[in-house]
Amino acid sequence: IDRLWRGAPEPLFFATPGGEVLISNRAELGAVAVRRIGMRGHELWRIDGARELPQRALVATRDLPVVGLTGSLLADTAPAVRAALAQLAGVLAAAAVAGAMILTGRARLRAEALAARRLERQVAARTAELRAANAGLTREIAERREAEAALERAQDDLVQAGKLAALGQLAAGLGHELNQP
Repeated sequence: IDRLWRGAPEPLFFATPGGEVLISNRAELGAVAVRRIGMRGHELWRIDGARELPQRALVATRDLPVVGLTGSLLADTAPAVRAALAQLAGVLAAAAVAGAMILTGRARLRAEALAARRLERQVAARTAELRAANAGLTREIAERREAEAALERAQDDLVQAGKLAALGQLAAGLGHELNQP
């Protein structure tokens, strides 16, 4: 039993009510400096100068009144601390990713809003240019219509003048023929 007990993964010891260690599965347990740290109702020990003992240990104690001793087990807190730090690192990484996503999203929204405003200004400027061009074309169409109407009137006048000239020549020719025996 003694060999099996010495191979137990956690340090175990039995002590008198005065705190003297009578038997332990770690020889150095009685020869190290222990500082007791209370932590939310649990007893936590800081153990300095030990090779086979954890530096920080949670102490589980049970009174054994039949033999007049106290049995204690030292549970190493390092695995729990490493697990808590790993979880904290995971949470911090997730928070950093979420923060980066939020900042990226906000930057993208700002860039999109800026691009939308720039596009709206370009559309407004181009619309104003097109309205001015449209107004110019409307004026040019009106001027061309007036010019076409004037051209038609001039052509009609020329046709009328040509007819009158031809009639005048005919009348002059007839008058000449009639006056010439």
